[in-house]
Amino acid sequence: MLNCSQSCDCEQDNDRTLSLFVDCKGGDVNESILTGELDLILSDDELIEHLTELTIRNTSLTRVPLSVCQLTNLEYLYLDDNRLGRLPDSCFTNMTKLRKLAAPGNNITELQDGLFDGLISLHRIVNERKIRSVE
Repeated sequence: MLNCSQSCDCEQDNDRTLSLFVDCKGGDVNESILTGELDLILSDDELIEHLTELTIRNTSLTRVPLSVCQLTNLEYLYLDDNRLGRLPDSCFTNMTKLRKLAAPGNNITELQDGLFDGLISLHRIVNERKIRSVE
């Protein structure tokens, strides 16, 4: 088990893929503390190099931590049931291996132009529990 906020579960799996799972179960975790913890965890060179699946769910996050944007080998990104108001500018452009992005249960009301530029492997975007295929 990784060192994470006392109100959150953090687990790393090395079986098929290198994945990281963070679930705060809707607890009232301070957003800036959680962002700092995630930035510290995700700054590990091995995770930056090899992480292929990241789940951050049930948190108080209103924005995606910038450390997520460094994960260029990420294939699956799940941001379910947080308090995100928007997705970060230019964050995903270097994630050319990203195959699935899911962010249902957030407060995202608009997507900025060019948000998905460079995502040549993206097959699915999941928002509000509906799956849309990218053509």
